[in-house]
Amino acid sequence: MTLSSLVSSAMLQSFRKPILRPSSRALPRLFRRPLHRKTAHFVTRNDQDGSEASRIIEIFIGDAHESYVLIDRRIGDELRAAANAAGAETLPLTFHHTSRHFDSDKFEFPRLELPQPLPVPRHCSGEKSAATLWASPVSDCIALNGTADNGFAKLMNDTEKRLGPVIEQLKDC
Repeated sequence: MTLSSLVSSAMLQSFRKPILRPSSRALPRLFRRPLHRKTAHFVTRNDQDGSEASRIIEIFIGDAHESYVLIDRRIGDELRAAANAAGAETLPLTFHHTSRHFDSDKFEFPRLELPQPLPVPRHCSGEKSAATLWASPVSDCIALNGTADNGFAKLMNDTEKRLGPVIEQLKDC
């Protein structure tokens, strides 16, 4: 038996072994987030007559005690365009707890209306909370400021910036 056949035989054996992965319960909360598929209303204003138009979009939202929402990148692009912030990595937003919607000081429309409330952060008093829209290549994340979820979104964004060039290089391999 040649050395190359021994190496390929050993590689095949290693591929046949089951991969051990820790359960999601074993991972610290910092490194995992539950995602629940829901629908939300994305409300825009018609330029011609000023009427409101609502379309149903798919979002991913955390558990009841979590304060983040994942939206399609195109919806994030529309929010950034309304704020004249096209291409920006972040966009400050406001979450209205009573009406369960996101908007901005820069615009009333478009707005994102959620199917469920987000918790009021401890540092906030009142019916409004500051939030941030974080840009990402696939989906954008909106998280309430001052929460662990916003810290997680920032960490994801920073990691993506650091690893982006490496991932692009690996695509060619």
